[in-house]
Amino acid sequence: MAGVQGLVSGIDTGTIISQVMATARRPLQNLQSQFRDLSAQRSAMQQLNTLLTGLETAIQAVDTTSELGAYTTSSSNQSALSATVSGAPSLGSYDIGVASVAKASVERSQGFATATDTIADGTFDIDVGGTVTSITVDAATGTNPPNGLVSYINQNVSGAQAFVL
Repeated sequence: MAGVQGLVSGIDTGTIISQVMATARRPLQNLQSQFRDLSAQRSAMQQLNTLLTGLETAIQAVDTTSELGAYTTSSSNQSALSATVSGAPSLGSYDIGVASVAKASVERSQGFATATDTIADGTFDIDVGGTVTSITVDAATGTNPPNGLVSYINQNVSGAQAFVL
């Protein structure tokens, strides 16, 4: 009677048995899914451990000042020369000599009652670092009042700065 399968009773025993077997396999399938998840987590942790080991090795390679190649600057005359380290400089020691220290030059006129007084027409030269600029003072260029001359110098003479007090 093993081949009859529900013919006598009318019950589909084959479907019932396959559903019971599927239900019985469900805990095993859940365990297999958990196993896959845990295996993936273990693999990720191993990869993280490898990366952390590499980081630890790199940190140990530069954990002292001599290994790090500390970059510093110094000057025997801080008022004449200062330096900063930037970018990726090569290790080494560099000597820089200062032949002379530049000094600013300040010139002034005899004074005027107002910033709009008239300056006598004429010309004069301004020397900035060896570059000489000739200035013509006259009404046509708008340089004969002190504030006009200041504007002209500030706009046309690189490195010079003029102002009215």
